[in-house]
Amino acid sequence: METRPSDDLPSAAWVIDPVFGRQVRVPDRTFRKIARDHQDLTGLTRRVVLEAVANATAHRPGHAPNRHVFYRRGVGPSRWLCVVVQYDRRESGEAFTAFAVRRLPKETGR
Repeated sequence: METRPSDDLPSAAWVIDPVFGRQVRVPDRTFRKIARDHQDLTGLTRRVVLEAVANATAHRPGHAPNRHVFYRRGVGPSRWLCVVVQYDRRESGEAFTAFAVRRLPKETGR
């Protein structure tokens, strides 16, 4: 049986990220990846992931080109919910993954 986060919104639902002003959505393949790779987030909803991006408490540049990481405090099983967003050439983004973290990473001099 496949497990996945709760699908409370359609995959076409999106929010505007507060950093770049771009549309971000959470595709079904990301939902399946979250459930497979981060079982502590299995009950997570698409709405919570989108709200973590739209109402991020903190954010950092990602480790790969065209990626940005959004953090929302007090969501999920740990202190922070981390959502990695991959942006495309059309200036829209998709959540690449989400996971729980206890601490924010230190800012690097990028």
